[in-house]
Amino acid sequence: MEMQTNGLIPELPTMEVTASMFVDARAAEELSNEAYHEDETYITGSSLWTIFSKCPAAWRFQKAQEAKAKKLNSAQKPLTFGTTSHTMLLEPDRFQREFFRLPNPDDFPELITSMKGMEKWLKDRGQKGYSSKTAAELVAMCREIQQPDEVLNIWHEIEDQAIKEAAGREIVPAKDWDRVHSMRDVLLANHNYRRIIETGVPELSIFCIIDGVPVKVRLDRVTDLGEIIDYKTTQSAEPEKFGRLAHDLGYWCKMALQHDCFQLCYQQNPTGTKLLVQEKDEPWLAIMNRLTPEQLMIGRGQYKTALQLYKQCRDLDIWPAYANGQEEIDLRTPVYLQQRYKEYFKEI
Repeated sequence: MEMQTNGLIPELPTMEVTASMFVDARAAEELSNEAYHEDETYITGSSLWTIFSKCPAAWRFQKAQEAKAKKLNSAQKPLTFGTTSHTMLLEPDRFQREFFRLPNPDDFPELITSMKGMEKWLKDRGQKGYSSKTAAELVAMCREIQQPDEVLNIWHEIEDQAIKEAAGREIVPAKDWDRVHSMRDVLLANHNYRRIIETGVPELSIFCIIDGVPVKVRLDRVTDLGEIIDYKTTQSAEPEKFGRLAHDLGYWCKMALQHDCFQLCYQQNPTGTKLLVQEKDEPWLAIMNRLTPEQLMIGRGQYKTALQLYKQCRDLDIWPAYANGQEEIDLRTPVYLQQRYKEYFKEI
């Protein structure tokens, strides 16, 4: 079958595919994370989970919100801690090259952090005419009357200078910068985690067609032993708590899709499908979680159900809300309440 590619996102086969097949793969240096997520030809596991756990309309609205967010300039875009930690752990060279540490406000004594603070500083020194000034004008007024031996640290000025020094690099708050370095150090101190971090292929994108629908996954790490590793930061890595969270956040669904795309790509199953989970706070506790065959089977059922629903919605361009778009339904009774009041319910 003839396959076309544009060098970034693989193009679909020239003939319709109704079953499942591998399309192509891209290494991290061939396809950036931004380019991967901008593509709308292939659907992701996260999107499928939104469709499955919520409704098609929720996914469509989410895509619209993401489109609006793309219009923000880089200074306005909040860099998530997840993005920061992933890049530092999986691609440390790129992290050092493309990210910039914002100075830590705690390092500056008597720091003025707001326009109100600058106005008060000027007022305390008998100045007037500052009420309608911009931040830059207030900084200039403060500097003009600053005494030679007077300490004057203004966050607006420090931040502006840092943005200039960053020269287009992603700006990371100092506490997040220091935190992700500490988190990586903890993982590197463990022999098995070090092997995972330092060997294999990071950020591998795989493009497939499953049940006639184009899908894609981006694997955090494929190790030299053929394991799929997905790195997650969390408030608590305690097994019982994270076990509940993993299902509720759709990790069974997403990891099943990763597993199946890997199988289509390599024509063999991964030797393990795992979540490396690390807490965001000191002492940065970490633990590896293996997904069981049962969890992957359930996750596969979830994403395949979402695939069929997505395909129908796409073909008809109809994206129903909850309860398949019904306007009125009976108030649902959660299972645990059915069990509590089982005398009122014939079947539980």
